[in-house]
Amino acid sequence: MHRLNASLTRPTARLLLVIALVAGCSNGSSSGDAAPLWPDLVLDRALPDHPAPPDQTPLDLPAQDFRFEGGGSPWHTATVGAQDLHAVTCLAAGHVFVAGDKGTLLHHAPTAPGASLVKQAVGDSTAPEQADLYTVAFADASYGVTAGKDWRIWETRDQGASWVVAPQCSAFVFETFHALHLWAANAGFGAGVAINSAGAGYKYYGGYSWVCGPSLYPNEVFLDVVRQDQLGWIVGSTGGKIYHTTNEGGTWVGYAAGTSETLRGVAIHGSVGVAVGDKGTIVTSSDGKWWSAATSPVTVDLYGVTLFNASDGWAVGDGGTLLRTSDGGQSWTPQVSGVSQRLESICFTSATNGWAVGQGGTVLHTTTGGL
Repeated sequence: MHRLNASLTRPTARLLLVIALVAGCSNGSSSGDAAPLWPDLVLDRALPDHPAPPDQTPLDLPAQDFRFEGGGSPWHTATVGAQDLHAVTCLAAGHVFVAGDKGTLLHHAPTAPGASLVKQAVGDSTAPEQADLYTVAFADASYGVTAGKDWRIWETRDQGASWVVAPQCSAFVFETFHALHLWAANAGFGAGVAINSAGAGYKYYGGYSWVCGPSLYPNEVFLDVVRQDQLGWIVGSTGGKIYHTTNEGGTWVGYAAGTSETLRGVAIHGSVGVAVGDKGTIVTSSDGKWWSAATSPVTVDLYGVTLFNASDGWAVGDGGTLLRTSDGGQSWTPQVSGVSQRLESICFTSATNGWAVGQGGTVLHTTTGGL
């Protein structure tokens, strides 16, 4: 979903991690599956590695309302500030959340007039500049998380009216979170990069908590992650593999991705899967395990993909690229986006109501499925 930081490919002490979200003091599995999650350990020591927790009072910023202009394209466009926007997530109820650089977080409510977006406050009032946000995910209309170029995962339990630092694993000092995905308020996965490993995973007890897993594959970079019940998928710069778990992250297996290119986005609906990446790469799966290359109409890098159902999906990429499929990713047709900026993420609240975001504050919106 996001650009690959070239510095991550150099040999360093950094470790690439996957984290899982569990609730309360559980043993890590609500399903009775024999394979355990990463161990839950009581946090009983100070962690001098971490910065002091910030003031969790939301910034006192005025709401900013951004509206879309009409145009000849079925996708209407708007520019929201100058910051790059990296992620958009849509809820069936009609809520839309957008995350971007310098703490940018925007919200569209289904009751709002037109396609307006309202800026939300993420962070503390003493921070001169907020960290870049690369991902935002919601379990329902109330509970959501966002994170990025920072060790913190921010959470909201009131539809984004306030965001505070979520309890999270503390055996590692996280440098970057590329992706978070929630299946429910107590079930999710995240892909992150950490430095200064302290060993086994730790978990805060109480509330919603993030559990650290040990370094899976230190020489690989994970850029997107998806969870569906106990199942999960990870893509990135992984040497031609898509990693898959069937037991809530207890074990991960690498399956041939049908390409050796870096994959930056993955979407799953039921048993149908689509992943996209560099040089126009698109791979598909009918069972979530075995993947093969699909014919792509473009050669530019693709960053994001979504499946509204098992048939209808969209992908976005460099140069305002916007593609649509109606057969589960087997074939793709370019759509007119009306922009030339890089698009990084796309989602739909219904079969026709869609949103895409990208470079330079670019936001696209359609009420016709782009047709």
